[in-house]
Amino acid sequence: MNETLTKKRIYLESVKSGMAGFGLVFILITTLAIISIIVLGVVDGLGFFGTILRLLELVALLTGFLGFIILLCMITALPTIFLIKKQERYFGFNFNEEMKKHNIKSIDCQNNEWAIFETWRGCLRAVNYNFIETFTVERGRGGGVFIESIDGKGFRLALINEEIEKFRTWFNLER
Repeated sequence: MNETLTKKRIYLESVKSGMAGFGLVFILITTLAIISIIVLGVVDGLGFFGTILRLLELVALLTGFLGFIILLCMITALPTIFLIKKQERYFGFNFNEEMKKHNIKSIDCQNNEWAIFETWRGCLRAVNYNFIETFTVERGRGGGVFIESIDGKGFRLALINEEIEKFRTWFNLER
């Protein structure tokens, strides 16, 4: 993709990566539900139309379930936007223009000022180097990086081990 990275694109990538994990679960549940309805239809003696009616009920239920999964993925990706907005307010810039200025086109970005990291949930977090005062690495279950930002507030990036090392390397670059 040759387009400059935008808030919208980072948000949509975060939603999509969350959907990938839920998508596999959804397919498994759908398959098991269809098989069980067909078996129950045969066992209960519902006949062809009774089984079709049950399958239609299942489709309605699964559509609602899929809608819930999409909503859940959209909600879990919101911290991506919140972190970007927090940095925009503090520095007084527009994220999209900042990405254009630095010619950042990929979500695999690490330069002197910006880096984008993937959390263990699959969401993306864009961080400006100048926004970080200090950081502490947290190991173990639910580990990641706790960042003390220059606005005096802290936030946590729930990163997997590879991303923690990527963060540490990026932060310690000579500038």
